[in-house]
Amino acid sequence: MVLLVSESKIRCYNAAKVAAVVYIPPMNFLAHLVLSSHDSELQIGNLLGDFVKGRPPETYPEGIRKGIVLHRHIDQVTDLHPSVKYLQGLLSDRHGRYAGVVVDVLFDHYLAREWNNLLTIEFEDFALQTYANINNHLAVMPDKLAARFSAMVEDRWLEVYRTVPGILRVFDRMKPRIKNQLYFQDFDLTISEFDKELLAGFSSLFPDLRQAVIEFSVRN
Repeated sequence: MVLLVSESKIRCYNAAKVAAVVYIPPMNFLAHLVLSSHDSELQIGNLLGDFVKGRPPETYPEGIRKGIVLHRHIDQVTDLHPSVKYLQGLLSDRHGRYAGVVVDVLFDHYLAREWNNLLTIEFEDFALQTYANINNHLAVMPDKLAARFSAMVEDRWLEVYRTVPGILRVFDRMKPRIKNQLYFQDFDLTISEFDKELLAGFSSLFPDLRQAVIEFSVRN
C-alpha cells in the first residue's frame, strides 16, 4: 500500500542529475496512477510503462514489472473503447492525427475535475502519497528516468490537471515535440465546445478501466 507522509519528508533526487536531463512534459499519467494506487510497486510500474519497451527488465521488482504490463493493458483497453474512438473522430478536424493524444490528456483533466464523485481520498492526499511513492522508488529507476520523475514531483505536476489553465500548460510543454503544431492548439476551444461530449466519454471509459484492472489482477 502507498503510505501518506508529510510533504517535508519527500526526498529530492540529486539536483545535478535533474539539471542534466531534458524535462519530460506530463501527459496522461493521472489515470494510470489512480488505477494502480492500491499497490506501491504496481503504481510505479504503471508510471514507467511509457518508457519501457519490450519485455520489462528483470532488474525491476516483480510488482513493477507487473505494473508495466498493466500500463499497456490500460492503454489497449482505452484505445479500443467506443467512447474514445468517437471522440477521436469528433476532434479530428481540429487536431488531426493528434486527436487521440488530446483525448488522453483531457481525460486526465476530467478525472481531476470529477475527483470527488469518483474517489473517497482527497486529491491533495493522493498527490502526496504518489509523490512519496515515486521518491521512494527512484533508486530502482535508470538515472535519467529517476531525474525526470524527481523534477516532475518537485514541480507538483499532478495538480496541473485540475484546472483549464493547468491542462493548457501541459499541452504547452508538449508542443516542442509536436511536428505539425497547426493541429496542436486551441485546446481551450476544444474543452468549451465539446465539454459535454468529453465528460460523457470519460464517464463511459473510467468504470471500464477500473473493471479491466480488477480482471488483470485476477489473471496476474
